Amino acid sequence: VDTIIYGTIAMRQNASSVLKIMETVLYPNIFQYDKWNKSSKQELLGLYHRFMAYLTETANEDCRETKLYLPLRDDTFIDDDAGGQYDKNVIQNLEAVVIHWIKQIKEALSSPEHSISLDSRSNG
Repeated sequence: VDTIIYGTIAMRQNASSVLKIMETVLYPNIFQYDKWNKSSKQELLGLYHRFMAYLTETANEDCRETKLYLPLRDDTFIDDDAGGQYDKNVIQNLEAVVIHWIKQIKEALSSPEHSISLDSRSNG
């Protein structure tokens, strides 16, 4: 017997609240469902991780922080169906997120509000 979960979330929606809902409600209820076929689940995971990278960036813009989304959850790097080889789809999803990281890092380093201290020694 399948269960249908429905309802209304009564709170002011902003990027941070959507991020929390995506991580705590959507991810566990969608991706831990074992009846997805493999290709559909992989496609949805790729879209989910790309969206979460952008959402993480947006949620942290207001406080002027750069946080990098790390897409490691229950996804596995090893494809058991391919004799223990790395799962190409998971690697492609990670590559897409790393490309987003590069953009975020470049923006943070070029931002006038961002300062970097390369020397941890004090001058005194």
